[in-house]
Amino acid sequence: MSSVNQPENSQTRLNTLNLAFKVLKTGNPDSGLRHLIMEQWKQEANKALLEGDYELLKSLIVMLHEDVTKYPEWQIWLDHYTARMALQRGVYKNAAIFFNRQIKVAEFYNAVETAIEAQVWLAEAQIGLNQPRQAESLLIKVREISLKHQYFLPYLRSQNRMGLIYFSLGDQASCRQFLEVEIPRVMAFVNKRTLPDQVTAEIELEEAFTAYWLGRSYSLERKWYKAINLLEKCLKIYRQYQNRVGISNALLQIGVAYYLNGEIDKAVERFEEGEKLVNYMQGIEAVNDLLYMLAQAYLVQEQPWKAYMTGRRALLAANHLQDSGWIARCYFVLGEAQIKLGETEKGQAKKFKAAELFPRTERNPRWIDSIIAIGDFLMSQNDNNDHWEQALDFYRLAGEIVEDSHRFEYLAPALGKMARAFLKKPGEADLDEAERLYRLQLQLAGDLDSRVLPVALAVQIRVEALTGIQCCNSLRLRTLSKTIALPPEYAEVYRAQ
Repeated sequence: MSSVNQPENSQTRLNTLNLAFKVLKTGNPDSGLRHLIMEQWKQEANKALLEGDYELLKSLIVMLHEDVTKYPEWQIWLDHYTARMALQRGVYKNAAIFFNRQIKVAEFYNAVETAIEAQVWLAEAQIGLNQPRQAESLLIKVREISLKHQYFLPYLRSQNRMGLIYFSLGDQASCRQFLEVEIPRVMAFVNKRTLPDQVTAEIELEEAFTAYWLGRSYSLERKWYKAINLLEKCLKIYRQYQNRVGISNALLQIGVAYYLNGEIDKAVERFEEGEKLVNYMQGIEAVNDLLYMLAQAYLVQEQPWKAYMTGRRALLAANHLQDSGWIARCYFVLGEAQIKLGETEKGQAKKFKAAELFPRTERNPRWIDSIIAIGDFLMSQNDNNDHWEQALDFYRLAGEIVEDSHRFEYLAPALGKMARAFLKKPGEADLDEAERLYRLQLQLAGDLDSRVLPVALAVQIRVEALTGIQCCNSLRLRTLSKTIALPPEYAEVYRAQ
């Protein structure tokens, strides 16, 4: 199985570049030498980004910062790589701030193409900030200028990010229109041109970007093998360029596709391959996801000790990010592992801690599974109204995220869970709300059948909804008249589910 070689010692690379920068401090070198040194610095910064070596990148940024006062035009690249590091780590607000600064400095020095490139990256940060319309407006402007000046790379990147916008909005048809139709047209045009090696490399990395998001799009529609083939194509390109961050993301999504398709052994194989990269990277969300999903897969394989040890590593990585959502997820999987190991009390305590830590303001679609799982756990606590109320809060949160992100394949199952929570509560109003949710679930299961939900799951959801509606009516009738000959066990059994 392919893997990525350990990078050359970061300190050696840093020392080599430090010697070059000393030349700048001891005299006034000509512009040619300054340009050569800056190109070497950018090459090292790019390599650090690809490898996820943020300690090296921080050192490079500090090094450049010391010389910006003497060569103020270098502020362009100082802002660019600071922003790229923030973008890669998911700190989108900081990324947007530094990309905006880079654009202003680039425009001041009349570096038109650099400013256009920065606007593409800014649009990606805006997508991460859930500002798709601002990103779209910016990308339309970028495409117009890129076509006018024949800036091939910014144009290609802008088309890719347009696809990403529609992916984030849940419009997979429009997403694939850009990634499957428009991008090949651009590539056919670009391939006829003779371009510098560095530009060619960037274009190939954009091809990997296209394959990655196309694979993600097909995964959402449960077309697993089409998704896996695209993600494997993306993985091959990232391996060619030793792009550790890209490799870890691709391995994660391939593993997730296998996991959701029930091929757990293949999923574990991919997750374990990605796990080998974790030692070289910190502060990257893909690292946390890989460890978390590997722990989940070990649980499915009935390997709770492995799940527990992997969950502990995931918790350490989550603490590095200082994100309470990640930390809560890790506590939950650790709790599940401890319960399977026979440490029920400790395991339940960790699950309650996960519920306590999880941020109620979180709106990221990636958390839907975890939110529903925490709700399920709280619902399982018999005869405790406080926990049922908390469970309802989690289900409502999941429903809001689903509606915002158009991930409706999660909504139908979540509606049934919410309805059961209302059935556990006494009162006519609660029964009415439960019935309303079951009817909405029934309608949604019909709408999603064969498009998003597997047929078997759609049928299961319909049966659940119809049974729930019948239960609500029976409970209502029983409340109104004790003379109706209704088996008393029926409602009680359903209440306990």
